Amino acid sequence: MIQFGLSGFDLPPGQSPGVMAKQIANLGVTHLRPVIRWDQIQISADRWEWLAWEDFFNRLSANGGRAWVVLHTGRATWATNRNYSKAGITPTTNYPPLDYDRYGAFLRALAQHYGALVDVWLIGNEMSEGYSYAGDAASYLRLIETTAAAIRTVKPDATVVLGAIPVFTAATMVLTDRIGDPVQQQWCIDYASRMQGQPLSFDQIYAFLLRPENAYRIDFYRQALSLLPELNGLAGNVGPDLTRGARAADVIWTFADQMREHGGGEKPIYITEANPQLADSQTAGQEFTAFARAAIATGKVSGLAWLQYADSVEYPNIGLVTAALKIKPAYLAYKNLIAEYRSVKKRGGFFT
Repeated sequence: MIQFGLSGFDLPPGQSPGVMAKQIANLGVTHLRPVIRWDQIQISADRWEWLAWEDFFNRLSANGGRAWVVLHTGRATWATNRNYSKAGITPTTNYPPLDYDRYGAFLRALAQHYGALVDVWLIGNEMSEGYSYAGDAASYLRLIETTAAAIRTVKPDATVVLGAIPVFTAATMVLTDRIGDPVQQQWCIDYASRMQGQPLSFDQIYAFLLRPENAYRIDFYRQALSLLPELNGLAGNVGPDLTRGARAADVIWTFADQMREHGGGEKPIYITEANPQLADSQTAGQEFTAFARAAIATGKVSGLAWLQYADSVEYPNIGLVTAALKIKPAYLAYKNLIAEYRSVKKRGGFFT
């Protein structure tokens, strides 16, 4: 059964949490994707604060909801290693743990508290990027091993997933796998042009792949993908350009290809962010619906989430509702899509 979710559901300033909770319940999504940082709960080495997340999970449970939890290490000086320098670091960037055993102990406590409501544990989000994670590939590999072992100590059957890869990074990896083979040159041109949405020459593609930042991302995720045999799948994020048109199968194939190429085999894919970034929300809803149907039809997708419930300063026009919680046409499009697949499940069809 496909899990439909929401990523990004902060309450807009001045709005009612009760109204927003009711709207989300009426939407029909089964899953929310909270981002939990270590230092939000373990405030210091000997001080724990569960209250804020207790409220979230109590509300989730009361409404019959489930969670995909993004795990981040945070940036507390007592807990994380700040001796990293990386392009793109921001005031909210996460750092690798100083003590991986201590981080594992936190994860075991987290799984004991909330594991009954969590269907998927995601090891970070877009971890190759400085705004998300300051560490290198080696530290992320250790983070993957620590996280999977800790969560499964408490929940042996837990679904632990490689943190979301931006789709253009995955596409860059696919091209790099094939660019050196003369027989594949036309294939690379056709594929890159479809993904970019405009004609590209072979020289343009090759120059793009040689950029230092792309080489870094490829190395980062190639190492991470080497641990996919220990994990249950991977997550991917899809930006606005690739929710348009008939490219959904390309997008899903891109992620699936990387699992096959680098040792993961055939495993589920969770699209944890998909954002049609258009002011015309009617069009955005239609594009997302078309993308979702085509993605699900590949048979490889286990979960799909719209990015950002309400419009905000950071995301001014991609919400399902406005900053005043006024329902937009995109909300109705997503609601109808979820109802459509639920009815298929009730009939005992393919998506059961």
